[in-house]
Formats: sequence, C-alpha cells, structure tokens
Amino acid sequence: MGKQKIAVLGGGIGSLTTVYGITSKPNWQDDYDITVYQEGWRLGGKCASSRNPDVANRIEEHGLHIFFGFYDNAIKMMRTAYDELERPATAPLASFDTAFKPHSFIAVQEYIDEKWVDWPIFFPTNDQIPGVDANFKEDSVDTPLGMISWLIKELISQLKSNEELQQPHAKTEESPLDSVKDFISDLNPFHHGILDVVSSLESIDKHIEEALKGDLDKIESITETLESILAGGIALLEQLFGPTFGTVTSIRQTLLAVEFGLYVIKGIITNPLLLLNWDAIDHLDFREWMSNNGAPERVTCSAITRSFYDLYLAYPQGNTENSLCGGNVSAGTLLHAYFLACGQYKGAIFWKMQAGMGETVIVPLCQALQKRGVKFEFFSRVTNLGLSSDKTQINNIDIQVQATLKDPGAGYYPFITVKDLDCWPANPNYDQLVQGDQLKEMHVNLESPWSTWQGVETKTLTLGQDFDKVVLGISVGALPYITPELMTASDKWNKMVSTVQSSQTQAMQLWLKPNLEQTGWKMASVVMDGYQDPFNTWADMSQTIDKETWPQNHLPFSIAYFCNNFIDADPIPPFSDHGFPERESLRVKNNAIKWLNENTGYIWPNISNGAGLDWEQLVDLHDRQGEARFDGQFWHAAINPSERYVLSVAGTNKNRITPDGSAFSNLYLTGDWVDNGFLNIGCVESTAVAGLKASQAISGYPERIFYVKG
Repeated sequence: MGKQKIAVLGGGIGSLTTVYGITSKPNWQDDYDITVYQEGWRLGGKCASSRNPDVANRIEEHGLHIFFGFYDNAIKMMRTAYDELERPATAPLASFDTAFKPHSFIAVQEYIDEKWVDWPIFFPTNDQIPGVDANFKEDSVDTPLGMISWLIKELISQLKSNEELQQPHAKTEESPLDSVKDFISDLNPFHHGILDVVSSLESIDKHIEEALKGDLDKIESITETLESILAGGIALLEQLFGPTFGTVTSIRQTLLAVEFGLYVIKGIITNPLLLLNWDAIDHLDFREWMSNNGAPERVTCSAITRSFYDLYLAYPQGNTENSLCGGNVSAGTLLHAYFLACGQYKGAIFWKMQAGMGETVIVPLCQALQKRGVKFEFFSRVTNLGLSSDKTQINNIDIQVQATLKDPGAGYYPFITVKDLDCWPANPNYDQLVQGDQLKEMHVNLESPWSTWQGVETKTLTLGQDFDKVVLGISVGALPYITPELMTASDKWNKMVSTVQSSQTQAMQLWLKPNLEQTGWKMASVVMDGYQDPFNTWADMSQTIDKETWPQNHLPFSIAYFCNNFIDADPIPPFSDHGFPERESLRVKNNAIKWLNENTGYIWPNISNGAGLDWEQLVDLHDRQGEARFDGQFWHAAINPSERYVLSVAGTNKNRITPDGSAFSNLYLTGDWVDNGFLNIGCVESTAVAGLKASQAISGYPERIFYVKG
C-alpha cells in the first residue's frame, strides 16, 4: 500500500494541530502525504493576525487572544514548534519562554448601586510548567469530584494558614473589623472550633480521594455530613449578608466568592451522575443550574458568574443586552472551564503572547510543519464537498482558485519581516501573484465570501487521485454553504450543523500616547472582564509595542485591546450582497466610538473628559482631530461564516460529532465545533484536543493527550 494522501481543509488551529499530531509520528512520511488548503494568504482561522506595513507594521488581530495556564496540549505543541525551528538565542521570539510570559492579575467589574466597582483578583503562581509530560499525572483529578477535592483543599489551606481563626488573641487595639469577626464567631453554625472544622474537612477529603480512585461508595457515606457542613456555611453567609453586604467591598466580595463555591459544591454532591461526568448537566444553562441548587440572584447574577459568560462570549445571536443576568452556556461545560482555568493552571493562570497571535503561534506552527514536509496551498477556497454514489465517503472537493502564482515551482512565500520577525502581512504579497496588481487595485478581501472577486478558476480534487482522507477544519458556521450534500445524506450531520450555534464578534485596538499608569488606571497591567457592553473585555497589551515600528514623533506608550459579541445581522444576507462587510465594519466603528464617548472615564480617568475619551490621547499618524482620530486605530467585525465564535448553548453539545464520527468513512473533523470529549467550548485548548484526536483516529498518534482518558 502506498502513501495515503490527506487533504486538510482550512488552516486554523484545529487543522494545524491535526497535522502536527500526524507528523509527530516517527517516519510519518512513509505513510502519508499531507496538503493543507487555505483560502487567502494566511493561516490561523479565528486566531489569524497580521501586520499593517502602512501603519507602523502594527499588529492587527481578529480579537483578543491569551493562553490559559491549563493549555497543556496547545503549549506542548508550541514548545515543540519553537524547539524544532532552532531560532538563534538573539531572535525576538527565540523560544516558547520568550514568546509567552506569565500573567497573574485580572479584574472583573461589578455594577453596584448604579456604579462600577473593581474586583481585583491575583492568582498565585506555582512551580508547575505548562505543556510538559509530567502534567499527565494531573489528569486523574479532572472531574467534578476532583473539583470538590480542589475546593476543599483550598478551604483547608486557608483555614490552616489563618492564625487568627485558629486561636484567640489579645486585642491590642479596637479595629473596625473586630465587630465583624465577633459577629462571625457568634453566628458560627458549626458549634466547634476551626481545628475541628479542618479535621472534618480532612476526613471528607480522604473519602473524596478514595472516590477519585473509583470507590464512589466513599462519597455516598459522607454526603449527608458534607451537605450539613455546606448548609451551615450557606446559612452563615445568608446571615452575614444582612449586616455586612455592601459595607466593606472586600468582605462582600470574599463572602460572595465563598457562597458561589458552596453552591457549586452543593450542586455537584447532590447529583450522583455529575460526580464523574461534566456533561450530566449540559442540558441546563449554568445560571439555571445554580438557581436550581438554591443560589440567590446575587450569586447567579454576580460578577464572578458573569465574567465567564463574557470570557466565552456566551450570548446567542451576539445579544448582550442582558449580560448582567442573561446569556446561555452549557452548565457542565462552563463548570469544567471554571475548574480548569482557576484550579488546574500551570505556572500562572494566563500566558500572554509577547507579539501578535500570528507571529507568536501561527507562523512557528506553519514553519515547523513546512520543515517536516507538509505542503500548503494558499488561495484555495473550498466551495463544496461531494459524496460518492453510495453516500458513504467524500468523493470530490470543489475549490475556487483565488489567484495563481507567477512562479508555481517556487510556491507562495507568505511572510514579511518586521524587526527580524516573520509575520503575516495584512494583504497578500501581491508581487508573487499573476493577478496581484488587479487584486491590489480593487482592494479585494480574499477572506470574505461577500467579495466581488470570484477567483480565476475552479478545480476539483478527486478521491484516489488527489486525496484518500479528508480533514475538515473549516468551522461550523461555513458548513451549510459547503456541505449541503452531507446534510441531506446524514441526519446526524444535519442536526449538528443546524443546532450548534455561533456568534459574530467585534474587536478594537487602541494605541495611546500615555502609559497605563498615566491613563489613571489604578492597578497593574490587567485582563479585565465584565465591564460595560458592547466592549466588556479589555486587556493591556503594551508588551507588544517594541514589536511594532512607530516613528519617534508618534510613539504609543500603551496599547489596549477590546472585544465582545456582535449582535448578528438580521438576516445574514446572501454572498451576492457585496456591501455587507462594509456595513458591518461601519456598525462596529459606530459601536466603538459611542462606547469610547461614554465609558472610558471609569477605567482611564486621566485621559477622559468626564465619561468619555479625550480623543487627542490616541496615536494617529495622520494627526486628525477629535473623533476622526479613531480612523487611525483598528477595528474588526468577525462576520465571515468560518470566523464566527462557536457557542456552547445548553442542550446543543450532545449534537456535536466526534473527530472520527462523521458517518463518512474518509472524513475526519477538527476544530472548536466538534465533540472533543474534553471541553466543548471555544478556546485554543479545546481546539487542540480535537485536532490531536483527529490525528489519533488517522494515524494512531499521539499515544497520549492531556486531559483525555484512555
């Protein structure tokens, strides 16, 4: 048997991870010939970013991207890619450790008494290293039962380390908090000392440890005891919220966080099906599940709840009008995401890229795969997947050839160099294309299906000649357009495509004259969530300034990235409506200007005129005046079917299909829209797991995947 030809459709993280997995198998080239087909001039999918040579080679992202510390699979892949490239030690991004830096501070926002209140959270670093094989041993605790174990251990640690709680001490001076401490002591529902509480919790934890090994009888034997302790703790909090709620912010936030945790534990231990299976409550929205556990509105509508809805853009149709208490996300999936983000991180909760996503992640992956022998066909838009006559496999793939090369033998070189760093350009390298001058003159966006440009020819890939197996990495939003035959032939496929939802998103990036401290922001470099819609998420990305090429008379000293959902156009027009992208871009621009006129005073008081931004604080190479300076910034409407953010709406994850379960014998699936068996929510790690599982199904490799049992 000769080599099997694999056609990989789409060049996002899912596809690249699948190819990385297959090509990690020793002597893979003896068995496979791999070609990635990608529309336009760059890889990355929803993670694509580029450099704009007309504006200081600035980074222009699709949105806001930061790696979490639990991204073991994605980070291991990036470590491998950097190692294989063997960049000089003096290179700008020489290794993973220079390309990613730990970040431990976030701030969520509460809206209390018609004003915004900061909730700063510092996550302590630990000595673990993300993306190394030693982390496989952590997998055994990645269950709801493991989450209880983690929460209880955290509580035990806090109680043991707090000497004031463990023993009485003489009061040398009356403190405003003394009355609160006395009140807590008087209302203590446990009727025994803190050490007894610790002892009880340690006993419970031992039973949970046994249950984690498979002996669920141990958890049943202490369920009543645990429920009693939890009930007592919740009762205490109910009483405390009366006299202390709203009086001291730090106390209120601490009590609210503890109450949130107690209702989570209660919800897990009272549902035996949930103890080992996150999916058991995915038919419910997370807020609905918390309410069913008895959680009051102050918990279900709290900033600590909303922050993860915002993080995972959990608003169907992009509608954030009731973001304080609305949205919809699968309860078990979001609960799992909480645990992974806050309880399973390695090193730090976040790992921030030191340049754009394009050059930090996608370029190294592309170059490493090219070095391994993978081929890339750019300017190849997939328009249809055709089935065999018996409807059992993919027989043909139609591709619109968007442009042709002047030198086909040399292939397309997709990069430009900025400060000794290979980057994706904001537009194709026109000088390599036969149609380059025409594309440049017409300002054609080769990534938009609404473009007037219809390509130069259509070619058809044929089973047995051009491919044997197909990896589909094009996101679910595009599948109605390119898989109608599959939808007709398979009820399962049709149900997935029809029910797994996605949302448009919007983003803006601002280059500011003052540094972060000078803006009036009162805390450290931040990742902020839960603020005013429609740009409720902000990250300080000033670490990227030195990777851009601003002239001395227009130097920014801080950079701010914002993103959020974007209410879907109603209806989404046909691709013949060529003006749609421009209208949506204008809608994002208007949203951004309105938001900046009304909402910067709280976060940046020193550069705002009351509630709104002083427009002169924006860096603009053309020195425009007033609101016109916004034209010198960057904004993006993520409206293309393949770049829409995939949602995890309650009751829909069951309709996702596994990477090897397409019902078509030679078709494998990858991306954040498939059932990866780990975490069906839109993030890089979920996508990486899907890619590695697709690789396993094809090649049997890799042998192990972080977080995946068996």
